Amino acid sequence: MMSQETNIKTKKSILKTVREALTPLQYILLLVCGTALLLTVFLLGIFGYWLFAEVPQTEKPTTANHQHEHGGDKAQIWSCSMHPQIQKNGPGKCPICAMDLIPVKARQCERQQG
Repeated sequence: MMSQETNIKTKKSILKTVREALTPLQYILLLVCGTALLLTVFLLGIFGYWLFAEVPQTEKPTTANHQHEHGGDKAQIWSCSMHPQIQKNGPGKCPICAMDLIPVKARQCERQQG
């Protein structure tokens, strides 16, 4: 308990000594420069993060760039990822949640049906 009080008094005495050693104008100038330095470091950190952070770019897939493994002449089945009971013969929207349907592999489709 005694050491904490001594530590606080030491810090206060250092600040008091600095304040007494400087003229009021010098002290205000020191505070302004210190604040400006901290603000500059903070803003540079935010700007650096904004400039160099790698934000994943989500690319919405189109049917033109899809490459699927088709099993011969079997028709492609499209299903909702949230509602696998919804199955259609082509792309579209789920009637329950309105999510895009995704293609289902032929093996998964055979397991569900058989």
